Parts: sequence; C-alpha cells; structure tokens
Amino acid sequence: MSTPPSTAAQTVALLPPFLAQLASTTASIPPDTLGGAITHFLACLPAAELSTFVHALSASPLWSTFEAGPSVRRAVPAKVWQLRAAHARSYVPDRGVRVAARAWLRVLRRADRAEVRVAVLRGLDDVELDWGSERVRLEEDVVLALAEAREGELRTLIPAIPHIHAARLYALDIEALLPRLLSAVHACSSRAHPSDAPDAAAAASRALARALQVSFAGGPASQARARDTVLELCGRVEGAADVVSAQALDSKGADAAVLDAFVLPAQAGIDHLITRPRHDDPVLPCRIIRALSTIPPIRITSTSAETLIHSALDVVASLGATTASALTGDLVRAAETPARAAFALDVAKQLVDSLDATAVGSALRVCETYLYRPDLREAFDASHAFVLALLEAASRAERPAYAQDEFIAALVAHYVPLMMRQHAAYLPSTHLEAAFPVLLRVARPAQAEWLLALLARADLATRVAAVPAVPPPQLQAYLDRLGVDMEAASSAEREPRVDELFKAVMDLADDAKDTGVAWWLRWRRRLGARPAAHL
Repeated sequence: MSTPPSTAAQTVALLPPFLAQLASTTASIPPDTLGGAITHFLACLPAAELSTFVHALSASPLWSTFEAGPSVRRAVPAKVWQLRAAHARSYVPDRGVRVAARAWLRVLRRADRAEVRVAVLRGLDDVELDWGSERVRLEEDVVLALAEAREGELRTLIPAIPHIHAARLYALDIEALLPRLLSAVHACSSRAHPSDAPDAAAAASRALARALQVSFAGGPASQARARDTVLELCGRVEGAADVVSAQALDSKGADAAVLDAFVLPAQAGIDHLITRPRHDDPVLPCRIIRALSTIPPIRITSTSAETLIHSALDVVASLGATTASALTGDLVRAAETPARAAFALDVAKQLVDSLDATAVGSALRVCETYLYRPDLREAFDASHAFVLALLEAASRAERPAYAQDEFIAALVAHYVPLMMRQHAAYLPSTHLEAAFPVLLRVARPAQAEWLLALLARADLATRVAAVPAVPPPQLQAYLDRLGVDMEAASSAEREPRVDELFKAVMDLADDAKDTGVAWWLRWRRRLGARPAAHL
C-alpha cells in the first residue's frame, strides 16, 4: 500500500533514462528538474528498484557538480506523506506507516555515499515518526564514519552531528573531535567570499554546539575541555580573527549564519552554567559578553544572539556586584565606537541592579557623550535607556548601593531639561510615557511639583501613563485637571485614552486608590467610558 500501482509502474518506466543521466559526467536537464527527479524516485520507487537507484545515485559522478543532499533530504517527508495517504483507510494506519517507512529507510541506510546517509538522517528530523532501530543503526553508521574520517571527509559528516542522539555520540572521542570542529567553524566562516559560506558555517556551528553539549554533560575533564573550546572561540572573536570577519558582516545573506558560528557554541557554554552553576568561575560568561561586544551588529540581526546575551548576563548578575561591575567597566573602557558604546550601555542597563558606584560613574561618562548626539542613533537611544534604568532601579524598595538621594536628585535635575528639549525632535512620545512615572517615583517633593508642572503641557497619553506615580497629596488636583483636558479634547484623541486611564487608576497604590476610584466614579460618564466595562 505504499505507491499506487499505476504511479509505481510509470516511475519504474522512467528509471532507465534517468539512471543514464546519473551515470553521465554532465546532466542534460536543469538543476531544479534534476533535484526534483531525485526526490521523486527516492520517494516513489518500489523496494527492488529503489535499491538499484540508491546505488546508482551514490556512484554518480554528478556529485562533483551538483549538490544532491537537499533533494535526498526532501525525499524523507515526501515518502512519509505518501505512506500516510496510502494507509489512511487502514485499520491501524500509524502502524502501517511505521512498518513501511522503516523498510524504506533500511534500503537508504545501505547507500555507499556518506552524503546520502547524512541527508537522509537530517530528513528524519523533518517529520514526526518513530523510525525505530533503523534510525539507531543509521546513526551508528554515521558515528563510525566520524570516528574514521580524515580531515577532508569530516566536512561531509559535520551536518549530521546535531541529528545524532547523545547516547551514540558518547562513543566518539569528543575531546579529540572538538578542536576539529572548531577548525571547521573557523574555516567556513573566514572564507574570502563568504556569500557561499553561510550554510557550511551554520552546519559547523550547530555541530560544534552539539558536541559541546555532550562534552559538558561528561566528567570534569570533558567539561574542562569543552570550556576551553568556548574560550578559544571567544579569543578568536576578541582578537579580530576570521570567525566573524568584517567582510562577512557586510555580505548580504551571510551575516546571520556567520554570526551564528559564534552564538550557538557559546550558548552551549552558557546553558551548562545555568544548569550546573559554577559561582567560582566568572570567566566564561564575561568572555562571551566581551566577544559579543566586538561584533555589535549581532545584537540587532540575530534573535539567537539576543537570547545568548540575556542568558549570559543572567549568569553574570548571579555572580554578584564585583563580577558585574568589572565586566561593565571593561566594556565601557573599550567603547571606542558608537556601536560598542551602545552595546556597553545595554549591558550596563541589564546589570543595573548589580553595579557599584564606580561602574555606574563610568557608564554615565559614556552617556554624557552620546545623550547629545541624536545623529548616532543607536548610542543615543542606549544612553537614554540606561539613565531611565538607573532611575527605575532607584525607585524600587531595595535600592542599589549607588542610588543615594543626592545622586538621584542631581541626575533628575540634569536629565529632565535635556529630555524635554529633545523629545519633540528626537525622542518619541513613548519615551516620555515611560520616563515620567519613573521620575515621579524618585523625585524629591520640590522636584515632583516641577515635574507635574511639566506634565501639564504634555500630551494626554503621557499624562495618563503618569497617574499611578503622582504623589497622593497632588493626585486629586492632577486628576481634575486631566479630566477637564480630556473632556475638552476631540473624541478621536480622548477615546483611546479612556481605557488606559481606567487601568492607571486601578494601578494606584493603596494609599491613593480610594481617591482615584472616587474620582473615576464621578468622571467616567463625562469622559464617555463604557459603564459595563468600567466598574
């Protein structure tokens, strides 16, 4: 029940001329047609002819000019789809599909060419199916080939490594394999023409990451070798080696894959620290962050890189103020370009609760440069974000040690006039919406009065956002003025703010909520609030 008889007969009839194509040194059909035909024959041929085809495909000289791996990989989901359609009316369809799929895999597993076995193994993970012992045997075949592979043969087998179960990979000498994989990552991501490197670089990176996971799961010696491999990779990046070359960063379509050549193995190291924390060893997470700082485009071009940054900084923060402050200080001192300054300030923002006064002062000196440079947008935005993060940290119940009253008051006095001058031309209104609640929470009483006077001239969205932070003694007057201005505004301007105002009133602190709720009950009809939705 695998292939309808008429379809199977037609496919078998077409096989001899195609076998002649495979035996020739040059194909007379377009590459897309050739690839589609390989997929079709692998998925549709009956078992007897399939064995002949697999042998001919493995022996074909066309591999020197045509990459057939993707076509072989696509045959796996094509075959499974075909089997599921054929067995749909069976009494136990899933069992029939599994039995037929495993028999099919048994034939492909005997391919003479490693590229075919690797492509098939990768294709198995493209579908959800229990391949049973046939997959285990295929993985064992590939592991044996890896153990015996010479340097020229390793590159062919590398893409299979992430698809092999850890239980099989333990049979390899992982410690000996790690430097070979690291060299492969280096070679793939430092080509003179990186436009043809992304696939190879990404495959080598995934393979190295997988090998590191296995090594980190081993004993102390294995873990130490894995850690040294990640540090060596960091050293190559920090030393401006070719792991992430400037040319690769500028190549369209190449940057993400080449950057991942560093990100994925580094993430394996961070994942190990998260699951088995070593609080006496701050070197690895800090080296990873320093390496990332040398390739700042990574922070905006790669989601996986953002994940790495956040998880690495979580580890750094868990190691305490000394480690977090030392890392921030190192990054700030190395912030010789706007991009590196932006990265350093982003790191400082995320570690803001763990910094000491010296690190905060160093970061603020960088901010002082870029707060006045809206033309350097990335560093400009990062500077504003860091100042707000400092103030927000000071507004929390457990203040960092640096957040003394005099320091915060001076920072508010310096920052607010600058923010108000810049917001019309350079800062979005959303920045004011985020800033004023924070500023009101940390301001001294006299500064709070000044901020409320500034808010009276702000747009409705900013004034509504500030409601939960207004000091209780000024809340009634603030809400009355806001209600009058909202009532006078056009419906298009007022209506989007009504729901936000209700939520802001509900977010008031306990000592101010009675005032806010009483005011809302008086004003809700005048503002056009929906009675069913608001109290």
